[in-house]
Amino acid sequence: MDVRKVQDMRKNVEHQYITEDSKTRIYLSVVREFNEKEYEKYSQKKKRAKMKKRIRFLKRLMVYIIPTAISLIFFGYLSDMLCAIRGSAELGSEWIAIPIMWVWIHALVRFAVGDDAY
Repeated sequence: MDVRKVQDMRKNVEHQYITEDSKTRIYLSVVREFNEKEYEKYSQKKKRAKMKKRIRFLKRLMVYIIPTAISLIFFGYLSDMLCAIRGSAELGSEWIAIPIMWVWIHALVRFAVGDDAY
């Protein structure tokens, strides 16, 4: 059985027989009064878990977005600078510089964020 597909059961779940001689069991939760403190604790726990998932997702996403954005800015600056130097808008060696820049920035971001983002 896949553990992720198991329903989240509340405390004090007991089984009861349908009839006295039956081996079929029904699982019923014990009826209890609404506890505001317990619900608040449960709600906070769920919110923290959701926030941790969002942060983990953003960390993984930023590892790729930051180098891409910086290399695009670098590409725009480099192509404008080379266009002014050459006098034409031909692209050549800067296509090699962009992947090298991306890999370098990706390595720096990975070093800064750490391996927990992967």
